[in-house]
Amino acid sequence: MIDRYNDVAFLSGMGFLFFIWVIGEFFFRKSKDATWIQKARGNKPVREYRESIAGQKFGELSEIEKQQLIAALKNETFRYVFRWAPWILIIMLLIIGAE
Repeated sequence: MIDRYNDVAFLSGMGFLFFIWVIGEFFFRKSKDATWIQKARGNKPVREYRESIAGQKFGELSEIEKQQLIAALKNETFRYVFRWAPWILIIMLLIIGAE
C-alpha cells in the first residue's frame, strides 16, 4: 500500500517538474525576441552576440534596441533556469531517496 502512494507521489512530482519546464519554454521562448536580434545572432546565444558587439556596435544602438537586447538576454537566462531547475530537483530527489 505504501509503495502505491510513493509511486503516485513520484509521478505527481515528475509531472510538476515537467509542467515547470513547459511553462518556462512557453513564457521565455526565442520567438519573443526582436526580429533583428534573431537575424543578427544566427546560431549564437544572445549572451555571445551581446559580447561580440559590446565594443563596436552597442554604443550605436538606439535606446529601444538596447532594451530589446536586454530583454532577449533576460529571456535566454530564464530559459536556462527553467530548463535546468527540474533536472537539479530530480537529482536532489534521487540523492535523498538513495539514502
